[in-house]
Amino acid sequence: MKTTLDFLLDGAQVRRFHTRATVATETVGHHSHGVATIALLLDPDASRDLIIAALYHDLSEHVTGDIPSPMKREYGISAQISDIEEKLMLQAGITFPTLSEKDQRTLKLADIAHGAIFCCQELELGNLKMRNILDTYLSYAYDKVLVGREQQLFSLIEEMSNDVDQQELLNLLEDMINDREQ
Repeated sequence: MKTTLDFLLDGAQVRRFHTRATVATETVGHHSHGVATIALLLDPDASRDLIIAALYHDLSEHVTGDIPSPMKREYGISAQISDIEEKLMLQAGITFPTLSEKDQRTLKLADIAHGAIFCCQELELGNLKMRNILDTYLSYAYDKVLVGREQQLFSLIEEMSNDVDQQELLNLLEDMINDREQ
C-alpha cells in the first residue's frame, strides 16, 4: 500500500506546462480533478471506471515527465510512452481501467477541455503565450465531431477565449489612447 500511496502522491505533485512560463501553477493533481469533474459534466452517468481513469491518467508523469502531446505525435512515441506509463502503474499496484469506446472519448475530450480552460485562465491573467496551446487544444477537439454536451462545452470554452481576446483589444486601445495623451 505504501508504494501505491507514494505513487499517487508523487504523481499528483507533477507540474504541468513545465515547458512554458505560466502565471498559475497547475499540477497533475489539479488537472486530474478537473478532468474527472468535466467527465461528469459531459456524462452525468459516467462510469466508475471513467472517473478512476480521469483521476489516474497522468500519474506516471512523476517518472516520465509531462511530455507535451505534440512532441509525442511528432516523434511517434505515444504508444511507447503509454506502455511505459501502464507498466509504472502496475508496478505501483494500480490497474488502469479498461474503458469502453464511449468512455475513452469522454476521457479524451475532458482532458482536452481542461487543458483549454487552463489556457483561457492563463490568457485572462495576461499570459498571451498560451494562445497557441489553446488553439492546439481546440484543434484536437474539433478534429472529432462534437455532439450534444461536447458541443456545448467547447462552445463555452470558445466564448471564454473570445472574451479574453476582446479584453486584450480593449486594453490595447486604452494603452494607445493613453500614449497619445502623453
